[in-house]
Parts: sequence; C-alpha cells; structure tokens
Amino acid sequence: MRCEVCGQDYGVAHNCAGIAAAAEVSDVPAPPKGFALFHYLQEAFRIATWDDAAIRRTMNDPNAILYGVLIYVFAVAMQLATPVVSFLLAGRFEHAMIIAASLAILVIGAGLLDLIRVAVCHALSKWFAAGSGKFTQLLGPLLLGQSYMYSC
Repeated sequence: MRCEVCGQDYGVAHNCAGIAAAAEVSDVPAPPKGFALFHYLQEAFRIATWDDAAIRRTMNDPNAILYGVLIYVFAVAMQLATPVVSFLLAGRFEHAMIIAASLAILVIGAGLLDLIRVAVCHALSKWFAAGSGKFTQLLGPLLLGQSYMYSC
C-alpha cells in the first residue's frame, strides 16, 4: 500500500511523519454577493480562534484582502476613539483635534509596520521552512485575524 500523505510504501502498519491534508468540508457557505462585511467579520473571528477551515477559505478569496483592509483601518482607528472622546468630554477641543488629525499617520504607520512584519514572516517561512504559499494567500487571513485582535 502507498501512504497518501507522505508517499511511502508500507505493508501492514505505517507510522506517517507527514501532515495530513485538512478537510475541505465546512458548515459556512460561500461569501454572499454584494456587501459581505458581516460574513468577513465572522471569518475574522473564526481565524482569531484558529479555525483552519476559515483560514483556508479566506486564503484564496480576493475579497478577503479588501474586507481585511477595511476592518483593519477601522480597528486601528478605534484605538484613538477613547482619547478623543475623553478630551471632548473634558472640553479640550484643541487636544481632541490634534489627536484626531494624527489618525491618518497612525493608520499608515501601523499598516506599513504590519505589512513589513507579515512580509518578513513570509520570507522566513519560504527560506527556512520551505514554504510554498504566496504572499497574497497569507495576507487575507492575517489581515482579518489581526484586525479582530486589534479591536479586542
């Protein structure tokens, strides 16, 4: 007999050192047509809870990157919501405006740093672990998963 995972021929017993392929069966339907923000929020929660099927579903979904960027920008922007509201309630409108104006710098800076972090992780996995995936396959699930973690 031949093992489907590692390709080794064996007789009666086989102790496979390979990793079995993940099941493609899922109870979640394909993304809906049109505006599907809530679907991708659910996928982000599933990714943040290490659901392998959700990661595999979003890895080849081109809309996952778009919705991941939208959710990511909102989650990073919400980090400034607390100081802005506290300054507005205290009557310090100038300070609130300064913090709100720095929102663009925060989103761009955080986005670039996270993109560099993901690119370095991708490059290390390609070079040292013989990874075979593409950067865009990694970007969708990571944007969704880490944006959910930012919002918590």
